[in-house]
Amino acid sequence: MHLLGTACAIDDAQDRGYANKMGANGEFVPTTLGVALVDAYNSMPLAFKLSAPQLRAKVPLLTLHVANTWAYYSFPPSST
Repeated sequence: MHLLGTACAIDDAQDRGYANKMGANGEFVPTTLGVALVDAYNSMPLAFKLSAPQLRAKVPLLTLHVANTWAYYSFPPSST
């Protein structure tokens, strides 16, 4: 079993239709869309699995880093 991380990640997964909480214990159950997404990730011929919980937890931070780096090099401060 893998933990998803923050409550935000759980809310995102539910809002996007990837999974639902079911039953009295709040078990997290993937939807057909969620299963298809993981299957698609796992079918990609990469050296790592995009569906790995450790990688999925890092994606928002990596995306933010790329965006900040792009913004810095695309729009450097004025030298005037």
